[in-house]
Amino acid sequence: MKALHSRGFTLIELLVVIAIIAILAAMLFPVFARVRESGRATACAQNMRQITMAFLMYADDNDGRLPGTQAYRRTAEIYGQIAYGDFSTGALSKYLTTKVLLLCPSVSAKDKQWFRDNFRQDLLFNYSVNGYTTYAGCSGENGDRYKAHIMGLKLSIFPEPSRTIHLVDENVRPNIDSTLSQYIVNNELFFLEDVTSDKHSGKANVTYLDGHVGQVPGTSQWRTARWPDGSYMFHGEPLNP
Repeated sequence: MKALHSRGFTLIELLVVIAIIAILAAMLFPVFARVRESGRATACAQNMRQITMAFLMYADDNDGRLPGTQAYRRTAEIYGQIAYGDFSTGALSKYLTTKVLLLCPSVSAKDKQWFRDNFRQDLLFNYSVNGYTTYAGCSGENGDRYKAHIMGLKLSIFPEPSRTIHLVDENVRPNIDSTLSQYIVNNELFFLEDVTSDKHSGKANVTYLDGHVGQVPGTSQWRTARWPDGSYMFHGEPLNP
């Protein structure tokens, strides 16, 4: 009997198959990346909502007052600088079971290493508290801002909780173009020259004082960002605490 020989692929056919696989991979990888980032954005939003609910629970237990600038760590400074302190000493420690929730899943290993190299400590969080809902909403008269720094502001002084941003997904790295470098270190407060992250398809998650989650444009600055109606995004008129 005549032996049967199976026909193999020619070199041209193999190259065509490889080229088709490469084209499909190039088409699918961006889709996979978008799906992965969408999942991270959802996880980030869930983290921020959980943290915001902890703020609101704290207020329920403390005469309607938010926990001031010492929500995460008792050693938080009133202005600008990195706070060195243990999370267990912060006002929210008994309302949050883990500090992993305080860091956006989209913060990269490169960002964490950059932070470690520059500040000689691990990056524990990038969810920062709006300075306006912490103490900058005060007029500053009669020591009100200092009291708010320690005691926090009452929720009742904010006329539109559903439009008042409280927690911000902040950019980890400083804005190198800023002239106020002392204020742009990633710390407990989102204030002055601080800008939002842009890791979620060019946007950043935020939460509001009524507990809901939203998004704002990435790299929005506390001092200058505005809504379409012209009002400031992160701050407003001084309030009476």
